[in-house]
Amino acid sequence: QRFVGGTALSRSAAMTVTYLPGRAPLPSREHPVKGPQIGVWMKEKAEADRARCPGLTPDLWCIRGELYDLSGFVKSHPGGEMWIRETKGMDVTEWFETHHVNIAKAEQYMARYKVGECKEFQPIFTFKNDGFYATLRRRVHESGNGITGPAKSTQAVGVACLMGWAACFVAMTQKRNAAGEKGSYKLAVPCGMMLYTMFGLGHNFFHMRDTIFRFLFDLSTFSSHRWRFSHALGHHPYVNLEIDPEAYTLENVLSYLRSRPTNHWSVFPRWPIFNFLLGPLQSIAPLLQASATDPLLPRDAMPFIQAAIAAKLCGSVKRGIGLVVVMHGVMTSILIALSTPVHRSDESWTEGCDNPVMDYGEHIVKTTQEYSIDCNPVMRMALGFNDHIIHHLFPTIDVANQHRVRQLLDEELKAHKVPMRKVSFLRLLWGTARVLWRPGNKIMYNPPDAM
Repeated sequence: QRFVGGTALSRSAAMTVTYLPGRAPLPSREHPVKGPQIGVWMKEKAEADRARCPGLTPDLWCIRGELYDLSGFVKSHPGGEMWIRETKGMDVTEWFETHHVNIAKAEQYMARYKVGECKEFQPIFTFKNDGFYATLRRRVHESGNGITGPAKSTQAVGVACLMGWAACFVAMTQKRNAAGEKGSYKLAVPCGMMLYTMFGLGHNFFHMRDTIFRFLFDLSTFSSHRWRFSHALGHHPYVNLEIDPEAYTLENVLSYLRSRPTNHWSVFPRWPIFNFLLGPLQSIAPLLQASATDPLLPRDAMPFIQAAIAAKLCGSVKRGIGLVVVMHGVMTSILIALSTPVHRSDESWTEGCDNPVMDYGEHIVKTTQEYSIDCNPVMRMALGFNDHIIHHLFPTIDVANQHRVRQLLDEELKAHKVPMRKVSFLRLLWGTARVLWRPGNKIMYNPPDAM
């Protein structure tokens, strides 16, 4: 059915969903396997923003219902040109609020570019000065400088991981099997594990101002450039909403949102197979989806270069390709096994559940889980998702500094009476399995107890 304003009916007649302003599905939501291509999602989001914010035109930017002309600010933006250039004609409120811990300084700087106000403004989230998120952000900023941006310790870990992965890659192609052939599929497993760690480190860096370390991410079959759109701009602020592109890119394969019909029980044998194949298949996705709005990039050749190098080193094209396929399959298997439970279990709210919230911080706490594993900083970086809520609240804080926010977060959760329950990885994994198959389309949401 067509969606009008902020209210819509889901495709199932038995499921009725009322969407808050700005949260109704975008048109490409109904064609998940085909997209959304990055350019398509950005275009549809801009059109939806301009319909929700009368007065916003394609050559302006909207922040909290105020209009700005940032065309003269693109090249001087401290965080990099891309974040300003690519969001022209859009409501950038969530991105502005969450990417600037020193919000007062950002507001003062932006004042010179203000050119007007929207005729009316319906926010997707609120950032009230006395609310949970704004109060926590203020305390994080007051806790000390240097908390945002790339940390030297994380960069050092990135260099060490890159060297370790390169050595493992060479060993993978040189070790001989019982038949005397070069190439070890066993070594492709630790190679894929190390690739996952570099993926996580690159992900840490691409949320920030431009740095060469974000390209650690591109050693996988995924693109840090595209993920800046789909993940940093799409998933992060809109997690588990119908406009979260990560929630529906492959929704016909795996359905998680409670606003949509559940999967068939056969999802359980399909899930691990899908996890493994996603990495190798992702290498050809850019070739199939290339368009004017999402052109091919030089980094799209990376998995093919890796396969060519592996084939050269082990002396067999077939074996070289096989080794790289296993390496990337292991990497995506780990990625999805660890990343899916932090948003898709029965512990996390999704669209379709009752009681949506407007405060941005409260929404992140309701939709996001993390692995509270007590370990040293290097292991925290390798595991990922250990301070996942903090990462969603403040994506420009380096993974090495996220622990500095933990006490402040706990205090503000208590002060604002925002419930949050910490659960184990195994419990989250079980909760994800329950959501994958919901007999009778049951909601299966287990909200945290009030603190």
